[in-house]
Amino acid sequence: MTDAEKLNADAVSPASPLVPGEAARGAAAAPFEREDAAGKFTDAGINTCAGCLHLLRRGTCGEPVAAGLLTVEEGFGIVWPPEGHGAACPAFIGKMPTAAADRPHRLIGDEADRCQATCWDDAEIAAFTARTERFALLGRADADDLAERLTLRDRDGDDRRVCLECTWLGDTGRCLAAATGRIPGADRRLEPAQTILQRCGAFGLRKGLV
Repeated sequence: MTDAEKLNADAVSPASPLVPGEAARGAAAAPFEREDAAGKFTDAGINTCAGCLHLLRRGTCGEPVAAGLLTVEEGFGIVWPPEGHGAACPAFIGKMPTAAADRPHRLIGDEADRCQATCWDDAEIAAFTARTERFALLGRADADDLAERLTLRDRDGDDRRVCLECTWLGDTGRCLAAATGRIPGADRRLEPAQTILQRCGAFGLRKGLV
């Protein structure tokens, strides 16, 4: 038997080429592994139209032909998918998770492991608490994530700072060091990116932080 014959040996029944063999029937019965907009498998149980990227604001399907709701001859049309259609829809694409977009500074993967694998000492806890309180006062909803990221920075021995830690950052978001000419060449109306690690000659640590 050739390699090709071995590969296809169970693709059809020996009794009839029109009857699928056991392996073929098993493959056909297996559910599709759906992907989200990032190309990752959703692994989220039963798919629903509500969780599909193609569902439009009015509840209609944005890809009715690919979803099997209309034929190619009918072309595009306004179609409300029936209840339960998403479970077996061939065009299903899960919506992109929003966690990453909502929490851009959250530690994940290896960074999270390095930061959380060992117990924090008293100094790290005190620094984290002070930073969280300060960042929250500045209106940062991601204060905890930022403070945790700075804990990892300290552990890595990185001497860079973020503007949120600086005493020259004004309540309006402007850099008061630039406004008073302490940063040569900088626009006096500078509103710096507050969460980027960098080195600045005018940096001054805000009182209460470490």
